[in-house]
Formats: sequence, C-alpha cells, structure tokens
Amino acid sequence: MHTIPSLVAGSAVPVNKHGMLGVSPGGVVPPVGDPSGWKQIGYTELASSNNEIVVSSIDNYPYLKVLIYVKGTTGSTDNVDVQFNGDSSGNYAFDYAINENATAQSINVTQGWKIKFNQLGGTPSEPVWCVLDIMNYATEEKLGMATSVTSANPNSASDAVQSQRTYAKWANTANVIDEIRVYHQNASTDLLAGSEVVVLGFDPSAPTGTNFFEELASVNLSGGASQTLDTPQFTPKKYLWVEWLSDDPKQAVHYGGQPETLIGSGGTILTASDYSFRTNKDNQSDTRTSQGRWGTWTGTSADSGDTFCNSYIVNPDGATKWIVQRSGGFGLPTSAVTYVAFQRLAGLCLQTNQIDIVRLTDVDAGAGVYQQTPSQMIVWGGDPS
Repeated sequence: MHTIPSLVAGSAVPVNKHGMLGVSPGGVVPPVGDPSGWKQIGYTELASSNNEIVVSSIDNYPYLKVLIYVKGTTGSTDNVDVQFNGDSSGNYAFDYAINENATAQSINVTQGWKIKFNQLGGTPSEPVWCVLDIMNYATEEKLGMATSVTSANPNSASDAVQSQRTYAKWANTANVIDEIRVYHQNASTDLLAGSEVVVLGFDPSAPTGTNFFEELASVNLSGGASQTLDTPQFTPKKYLWVEWLSDDPKQAVHYGGQPETLIGSGGTILTASDYSFRTNKDNQSDTRTSQGRWGTWTGTSADSGDTFCNSYIVNPDGATKWIVQRSGGFGLPTSAVTYVAFQRLAGLCLQTNQIDIVRLTDVDAGAGVYQQTPSQMIVWGGDPS
C-alpha cells in the first residue's frame, strides 16, 4: 500500500515514473523505486488527409495507453472507430454513454470500438481527443476504456463540449495487439493532415528504456495554506499529463468550495471566458460554456473534502486545447469525470505552459477556502517521435 510521503519544505514532490505517489496509471502498483513507466511503442501522424491512421509493428506490452488526436475531418460527421490487427469480423463489443446520458450497448460489431459517434457534433471539421486504455494479454480478451471529447464548433467557447465514454472488449484470446487502426467509418471522408495516434506501453517487469512522459514541473504546499497552487513556467510538450491533490483544511465555515483549473501561455495564467466543459459528478451532469476556468465539481453546498485529480491534455501549437479529466473527493466520497475545450482565440500560436489549481468557495463563504499541506501538483509531458 502506498501512502503520501512526508514533504520537506523546498523539496520536490517524491514520485516515480508511474505517477504521483508511485501508483502506475496502468493499474499496477510496482515496487517503490522501480524506474519503469510509459514507453512510446508506436506512432503515426498523417502527412496528408487520409481515411485512416494505422500504427503497426507495436511491441508486446501488457498495458497500452493510446493517445488519439484527430484534428478534424473533411466531410461526413459519421463515426470514428478503432480496429485491431486487421480484424473486421464481429469480435468487438462495447458499452457507451454520449454526453453523460444513459448507456447503450453494441455487440458482435465488425467496425471496431467507436470512440466518437456521429451524434457528438454537427460540423464536418470537428476534432476528437481520446485517451484509450487497454489490457493487452495474449490469452485474455482485450478490455479497454476510452474517454473522448469533441465540439461541433471547436473555435468557440460558447459551444458546448460533447463527450463520450466507451467500455469495450475485443474477443481475441490468441494474440496481443500489434496493429491499431483509427479510421472514419464513411470511406469517402478523411481525417485531416496532422491527425495522429501515439501508442504507449507499460510493463512492470521491463523497467528499461526511455519514458515518454518526463517531469516538467512539480509544486507542493509544504509551507502552509494557500488559495492557489501554481506551477512554475515549464517547457510545453504536445501531450501533458497532470496529477494534483488538493487537501481541504476543513474550515468551520465552509460552503463547498471546489478546485477549479486554469491554464496559461507565456507564463501568464489565462482567465478570459475561453473555457467550456461538461462534467458528470455522481451521475449528475453539468455543462458550462464561456467560462474563466474549468471545475472538477467534486464539491457541492454540503461537501467538504480533499480532491485527487488526473488529467490528460492534448496541447497542439496554434489550436484548441482538449482535456479529459477524472477526479475523486474524499470528504463525502464523490467521483467526477470532466471534458474540457479551451479556446484561446487571441493566442492560438502559444501552447499551454502553466497550470493553476484554485480552491474556490461560494460567494457567501466570506473568507474563502484554502488548500493546505500536503496539497501538490505534478505535470509531465511528452512529444511523439
């Protein structure tokens, strides 16, 4: 069992390559100090528009994290699907929820796992950001979880974010995944140039090689309470992975302030109304547009507790930033999943290079809600090659 380490003033947050507190994002808790982490084992970027992105000759790893970034499409708003090892027979099944509505199931599917349904948006050029986690043992059915976000108008913060969660299996018990195909179901529609698929692998028994994610910044509140938790400015990467823990001091006067996130470019935190997000907290949905930040929605008027959050951000130069985020609250146990679009129309030439966590309060709380030790945040990043 891993516990939160003691923090010393001025020291870096003690972590390893698995993530905060040494817990593997692949669901495995390795020995403390094990240097293994997520390795890049496959990558394809489209040099020109094409109906499909194929990543082949993928190395054998028991856990896969697939980062799928579709910059947009040339035509129909039909589905974007994922197939494995060239299999187009009815070996796929999945359960999905669109915009946090009731789930639906599809079985004996030939097209593969759907990471974006045509119901998600309304314009042909809509992008897709998807984080897909897969258990990949040869003799077991391949189980996966995908979290996707898009928007019908990706250049307007007044347009609501569209989301999809997919839980899926590939009924193959003879092979590991060595090829991943991401494609548009309408054969006459292409994915735009610059769309890409990055395949990462994790193996707790193979602690060698170069990790895809490198630590970019870490910060902790070892010196006392604060309303904000800010990273120093860091070198931006195409893909960011952010984990943070916000410890609530549990003030006597508390009206359910919740952590909210802002990002920044050029060392400046951006507070304009450029964020739109959709959140599901304990099966209660909330959609916001033209916001000055995005929330985790782990606090309500009756809640008081700590919050842990895990986020993945696609951070392209000169384009909308997309975020998928999961969080949990530990006062009254709560869970939330949040999908975010960040449109910085006045500064699209800049990448995200600063993250800011703020614990907010209801307006009648007066003094505000503060974070305290051991609140901490770590940012990792990677560029595919």
